[in-house]
Amino acid sequence: MQDVRYEHAIALANAGRHEEALQIADQLWAAYPEVVDYAALRAQLHADRGDGAAALAALDEAMERLPD
Repeated sequence: MQDVRYEHAIALANAGRHEEALQIADQLWAAYPEVVDYAALRAQLHADRGDGAAALAALDEAMERLPD
């Protein structure tokens, strides 16, 4: 079951409030690094803000945390 903050972050992003959404996504990723949806959300939010490098970095970080 997803944390309700995930849906809230998506709603904020849909309202154009990407910075607030990213703060929530960062908190979720820090608390639950095993939930790949949170990593994907972080990457998408960075991309939505026009920061492709940060989006790729977020995905790279997620890949590093995957178990072998």
